[in-house]
Amino acid sequence: MKNAFILYVDRFARYSIYGLAAVLDRLRDLDVFLVEDLGLVERLVDYASSNYSACALGFSLLTTRVADDIFYDNVVRIVKYTGRRGCLTVAGGPHASGDPLGVLLNMGFKVAV
Repeated sequence: MKNAFILYVDRFARYSIYGLAAVLDRLRDLDVFLVEDLGLVERLVDYASSNYSACALGFSLLTTRVADDIFYDNVVRIVKYTGRRGCLTVAGGPHASGDPLGVLLNMGFKVAV
């Protein structure tokens, strides 16, 4: 059975995402899902956790987006939900690289790259 990787495409960080998605898409045992609407992420997590061997959710975080309280609260809620569904949560990008402990401890991600 295949694995699933859900990648949130933020309108502010989309250009780096497409390169990463292209590399991930070459892996045979991995289906990659790009989602641009935070409201759809949880439904996609439900689908992936029920229909794949393993799943992961990735965010590319910019500090300016993390400073937005509404975005921050939504991401934290989604990360908690995703963890409860048994999916790995991964944070990357400039903010995750610059503040890995904050991303792991405060936002709840399991991996920061």
